[in-house]
Amino acid sequence: MPIKNIAEFDAETAVAGLQYVDPNLVAVTDEVKKILIACLPPTIAEMNSSFGLNIGVLDTDKIKKAPFKLDDTYINSILIGANIDTESLAPRHFVNFSNLTIYWVGQRLQSQAQIDEATQKGAAVRAVMNQFLTGYADELGRRVWSELLPLPYAMLPEKWNAYSGIAVPFRARHDPGHNLWKVA
Repeated sequence: MPIKNIAEFDAETAVAGLQYVDPNLVAVTDEVKKILIACLPPTIAEMNSSFGLNIGVLDTDKIKKAPFKLDDTYINSILIGANIDTESLAPRHFVNFSNLTIYWVGQRLQSQAQIDEATQKGAAVRAVMNQFLTGYADELGRRVWSELLPLPYAMLPEKWNAYSGIAVPFRARHDPGHNLWKVA
């Protein structure tokens, strides 16, 4: 029940209600990172073998959550960013989404061959994440998302002077009671 003033506020109730209000972005990005570390290298190897591609070998230590500030140490890295979006379905009924973007950051794209490779890298990320479109639960049994919607991917903006690559976005739906704040 919504409160009417600060005097009615109860921190225990507020924290207990997190599982019904906001997805835990730390849990979401942690799980996406685990998925990419486990599944992206064999996917790249399979794409290279099946399609005669030459997508470079991925150093899984370079799969990270997006930093506050980008610098040269992140070249040839995969960075995972997310934010929360809430939509109203009806009065007092909401659904939460995580807008996830997986960035494969490289040196500035200057040739068609670089653009082609960046596009193939985006396809590899999409191939992995497409396996989890209908939901995902972590090893504790927490429902991390109930639905994952792939969105159009695109090259990183030209206004970035030193970096480029591809951004592969997804929208993860979190139903009420997803329990991402529970600890087993």
